Formats: sequence, structure tokens, C-alpha cells
Amino acid sequence: MAKDSAAGSTSLLSKNIKIEGEIQGPENFHVEGYIKGSIKLSGDIFVGNTGIVEADVEAKNIVIQGEVTGNRARTQAVRDSSVRQVNRRLQCSVH
Repeated sequence: MAKDSAAGSTSLLSKNIKIEGEIQGPENFHVEGYIKGSIKLSGDIFVGNTGIVEADVEAKNIVIQGEVTGNRARTQAVRDSSVRQVNRRLQCSVH
């Protein structure tokens, strides 16, 4: 069986891009733009200083420097670095 080459890569949403809808995938995701909807990743998500996320978030790890508003975030770890704003519930199960 072939190894999934996407598992080690990172997708970037730049600061001038806005997306509304559902995002799913095996990759890591770096957000500097705006997302509204839902995010389900088996990789990590990094919300940068200019990133704004209005979404339910599921990811392996979440690092937040920007703004996150959502009903739930299930992860192995949530790290807040210079957080501007985190709203709603963040649920973590650290192993």
C-alpha cells in the first residue's frame, strides 16, 4: 500500500483569502485568512496572527495566535500563543 504523501504537508490560507464551507483532509493547515464553517483535519492547524476562524474545529493539535470562534475543538493539544480571542468551548484530550 502506498504511503499518503499529503500527511506531512501543510496547506496555507493567506491573509487576503476568505472561505466559507467545510474543510477536510489529512494535511496540516496554516490559516492567515478567514474561514467560516467547519474544519476536520487529521493533521494540525495553526491559526496565525491575521487568521480568523468561525468554525467547529477538529484537528490533532491547534496552535492559536489569531481569533477562533467555534462550538467545539477536539484535539490532543491546544496551545495559545499571544491569543487575541478564543470563544466558546475548547475540548481537549491530552495523551
